[in-house]
Amino acid sequence: MKKFYLGITALLITGSMFSQSQRLELYEEFTGENCNPCATINPILNAVIHKNSSKVVSIKYQCPIPSSAGPNSLYGQNSVEEGVRQTYYSVASAPMGRFEGAVSPGGTGSGSPQYFSQSHINTRYSVTSPFTMNLTHSYTANEDSLNIKCIIQASQAFTANGALKLRIALEEKEIHFATAPGSNGEKNFHDVMRKMVPDANGTTLVSSWINTQADTFDFKIVIPSYIYDLNEIALVGFIQDDGNKNVIQAAYSAPILLKCDADLTIDNDHFCSISTLPQVTLKNLGSAILSSAMIHFSIDNSSYDSTQWTGILASGQSINISLTSSSFPNATMSHTLTVYYTGLTAVIGADHNSINDQLTKHYFTSTTNYTTDFETTTSASELPPGWTLNNVDAPLWGWLGTTSAGGFGLSSKAARIYYVSYESWFANDPSMYLGTVDELYPPMFDMSALSGNQFLNFDLAYAQMTSTSNDTLEIYVSDDCGATWSNALFAKSGSSLKTKSALVPHNTVFTPTSTEWRKESVNLSSYAGQGSVLVKFKAINNGGNDMYIDNVTIGTVATGITEQTSNNGLSVYPNPFSDKTSLTFNLERNENVTVNIYNAIGELMYSINRGQMNQGINKIELNNEGLSNGIYFVTLNAGDLSLTRKVSVSR
Repeated sequence: MKKFYLGITALLITGSMFSQSQRLELYEEFTGENCNPCATINPILNAVIHKNSSKVVSIKYQCPIPSSAGPNSLYGQNSVEEGVRQTYYSVASAPMGRFEGAVSPGGTGSGSPQYFSQSHINTRYSVTSPFTMNLTHSYTANEDSLNIKCIIQASQAFTANGALKLRIALEEKEIHFATAPGSNGEKNFHDVMRKMVPDANGTTLVSSWINTQADTFDFKIVIPSYIYDLNEIALVGFIQDDGNKNVIQAAYSAPILLKCDADLTIDNDHFCSISTLPQVTLKNLGSAILSSAMIHFSIDNSSYDSTQWTGILASGQSINISLTSSSFPNATMSHTLTVYYTGLTAVIGADHNSINDQLTKHYFTSTTNYTTDFETTTSASELPPGWTLNNVDAPLWGWLGTTSAGGFGLSSKAARIYYVSYESWFANDPSMYLGTVDELYPPMFDMSALSGNQFLNFDLAYAQMTSTSNDTLEIYVSDDCGATWSNALFAKSGSSLKTKSALVPHNTVFTPTSTEWRKESVNLSSYAGQGSVLVKFKAINNGGNDMYIDNVTIGTVATGITEQTSNNGLSVYPNPFSDKTSLTFNLERNENVTVNIYNAIGELMYSINRGQMNQGINKIELNNEGLSNGIYFVTLNAGDLSLTRKVSVSR
């Protein structure tokens, strides 16, 4: 019996001598602020990385590919250390990925982050590491420097192929800009390398380790002056074999609390009354209790008013502060509220993080402009003034503007949701996109002067990818600024939602032609007389192709009329037109013919009664009759026949 126990003990000791450690993976990306494909791919890569935060950490190096965004750009602020890492990996194009020190897998081995997937993470995660790493950091007393500690221990014997290095990157977990720092439009950045510790060459370790051998490394660095937000500082450490560039193990030290810090936020983008100012939320981001702050605010560049807050606000808690002013914004839809605080007082410490002391918020009140489209946008992806979105499943993008198609082919701009891109990039992991929700809000409508029948009208285009694609579009309405919402007043999915009969496969982007649109209408009569009516378009992804909406209007007529096509089809040429155009149609028998012209919100502009016209091909010349530039609907009635065409007046 004694021999048996000794045998078990020997096995346990032997097993511990050859144990290995769970790996934390490292993904390094070279990306640029002037790199257009980087702006497209980065949200996808971020989604994959963030979903697997317990398995993989990332470092983003902002590089000068295709060019530098300037000396004050993310690249310009630390170009030297980025250059060392770029040279180390011989990176000549962007975006370019290195996974665990090797060329990013997938695709044809090009290294593009586009091909990095869940399967690559899972496969590498199953390979254990011969090291454990523990990485921590803390602020010095005045919070202008960092103390960094890294403990490395071998969990089995290991010998490197070349020089073995400890490298540590100080990064900002998130950086958000109001205006893109480069030419690619990218405003939101994640896991950005800001400083290598002690430098990009790293710290040399011994090349050969025996089991349980350990070493501790301590660093103290001054926080670079170009750091935007102290709350976002994180550290990524990794052991790398310079002989083959393999990353052996990685470690992560998450952002930590400052002693005294707070930020200001305003969640809503819409407010029901011009004479009611938004509430601002003060949140304690520090570790100490906050007791007071002076809140200063200005509306539409008016003089500043102030509100004193005093109380007890524990770490992590928030409080809503009402703003009172003797001046109110002008009676326009768009407004700018600027808020900042001074005199932030805590039980211990002072406020050393100024990035979140001020907030500029663009918000919207209701409008009586009941016709809104996307023609006023100046860039391909932006939404018009007053349009806002709630990207429920960030960092994946949601609704965006597009210049590839407009309603019924009469313009080139619309709102679009890029479902086909999700299915392409996440082909190996549909859970990344299935069920994702994206919400789009037009400007808030002031319907107080309206009565009787009122309809929300819009143009829709959508294609299924397969016969089982079941994407959904729902529409909700709120009359209290989004505090509560109606039941779905519109809900279509799959085959009932599609406007193109044929399927459009996953490797083809659906771009609707002029005949692949449909007009839809939602009855808003119960909201007539309400001062602030907020509409929400809610899209739910279930594996289909792209979806578009355009020409959102409110009118007394439901214009959800499909443009019919038959042997008796109505053609309009030229279209668009300036002074006059011709209507051509085919009658199967003699009929009395009338033509009605409606504007985009369904109001009748004028009618033409041509009396009886003969069987066969007929033509009617339609004069402008003082129509202003815009979109109209021409409806021809002949007996039981009713045909509608969308036309555009452009002088």
